[in-house]
Amino acid sequence: MRIKSLVVAAAISAVTFTGAAWASPIPALAQGDSATFSITDNGFGGYNLVATGTVTVSLLTSTEVDLTVTLNNDSTNANNTTISDPNNVRLAVWGFAITPDVTGVTFVDIADNGMIGAALGDIPSQKSIEVCAFGQSCSSGANLGILAGASDTFGLNMTRDANAGTTISLDLLGVKWQTDKGSFEFSCSDCGIPEASTSSSGGTGTSGQVPEPSSSALALLGLAMLGATFWKRRSSQRA
Repeated sequence: MRIKSLVVAAAISAVTFTGAAWASPIPALAQGDSATFSITDNGFGGYNLVATGTVTVSLLTSTEVDLTVTLNNDSTNANNTTISDPNNVRLAVWGFAITPDVTGVTFVDIADNGMIGAALGDIPSQKSIEVCAFGQSCSSGANLGILAGASDTFGLNMTRDANAGTTISLDLLGVKWQTDKGSFEFSCSDCGIPEASTSSSGGTGTSGQVPEPSSSALALLGLAMLGATFWKRRSSQRA
């Protein structure tokens, strides 16, 4: 079995934003291949929201794709301490976009308190998600899902059009968190700027676009140039 590891990459624009970091899209996988992922979103609702796991292609034929998925809710408080009440942070939905496309999905799992179903559908603010596994539904977290410190292993048996190829790629990863401070939804398509939205009892909002590191660097360079020009003018006036 080949193992492909995906690690969450650097924080985005530390000057302007202390938020999400993202795993790479899972590359081409053949039958028997396995890939690990880790998605970390720090500081949302007073928590470090951490979803880790493994995806294994257990069967890949011309018309069927079977995945075995292990999901871990490794979330902590923002100060990295253990969350006292695991119900306060639940991994409610996990999903992905897949290439080639699939036409149906069946959820396979023993009865437990983690994920209980799957569907072809998106996470509400992440419309590019194509397949989701959930504690209640793709759109709702309610009081279900994987509790903080817990994990769940389940199967996703998917159908696809004939002769779709001998590998698959998960091109997008998405998660929905349900916490006592509201719900948080994230996805990543290119491991750059994540889409993000939050909701709470006070209402629903969508986070603003986070400047890319290159944009922040240009802004800082511009400020430095303005400061240098001002210093030179003051120096010439004194002379």
